Amino acid sequence: MKRVNDARAKARANENDPLPDLIQWVAAHGLAPRIRVSDVDAQRLDGLLASGRPPRDQDAVAWLEAELGRAEVVPAAALPADVVCMNARVRYLDEDSGVVRDVLLVYPGDADAPAGRVSVLSPVGSALLGLSVGQGISWPMPRGRTRRLRVVAVLAQPAVTT
Repeated sequence: MKRVNDARAKARANENDPLPDLIQWVAAHGLAPRIRVSDVDAQRLDGLLASGRPPRDQDAVAWLEAELGRAEVVPAAALPADVVCMNARVRYLDEDSGVVRDVLLVYPGDADAPAGRVSVLSPVGSALLGLSVGQGISWPMPRGRTRRLRVVAVLAQPAVTT
């Protein structure tokens, strides 16, 4: 949780980092919907981000940190069943291509894109985390692209254990 709180403080206070400004601009213009993350997921993601292992994509880490910084953290037992959490099976629509995909949102060590297991540190994974059914978000992708993703269904949300 310390890293999540640090991300929140950074998003509010660091004037030299353009990322918080971008997140605030996106949220202010209705492009970033309200997101909710369980306290258990926030704590585990905090540990992942603080682990010191260098990820392949530093931008993905920065975006995930910013999302965690703006997320409403709720008790795991109070997380609605239609919210995308870790280890949830999700159906989403890529509004730019019209393609609908079913994925399982997982931690990086469990990722297997061909099997539909998407890492939370991937652009799609960090975009989906915390969204509710019906919500969409414009999200940066590799090579300077942006895609609009919308959650169609949370097909399975695991029971959260501490």
